[in-house]
Amino acid sequence: MALTDQDKTQIRYLLGYSVLENNSDIVRAINSMDAQPTAEPVIRAILAEIAQIDASISNVKQLAVAIQDGSVQLRASYSLGVLRSMGREQVRRLALFLGVDVRNSIYSGAGETQYQGGFFTPEHRRYGGG
Repeated sequence: MALTDQDKTQIRYLLGYSVLENNSDIVRAINSMDAQPTAEPVIRAILAEIAQIDASISNVKQLAVAIQDGSVQLRASYSLGVLRSMGREQVRRLALFLGVDVRNSIYSGAGETQYQGGFFTPEHRRYGGG
């Protein structure tokens, strides 16, 4: 079974390439997968791992929103950082396997989920800082 169009689109998305690109390294790499049937299980395993990481990220975000305790927020930020790092690792593996570069990482941090307080903020003083 060859990679589906949805799989190919997901690979482009994960590696930071536009779906509108028709003549680039990523298109050539993905299209060449049809001639390499032994490569498909490797690609599918990486995509499955990324799907698990995405599900875990979603669960951590929901937990962080549901519980507004400061210590839980810090644990959630740490967990999100670890999961994003794992996501970046899998995306790099995918890129290396396909012989292309990662254009933009979808696992770089997003502003709303990172710690927004600083050293002189009331949040920092409340938890024993400065």
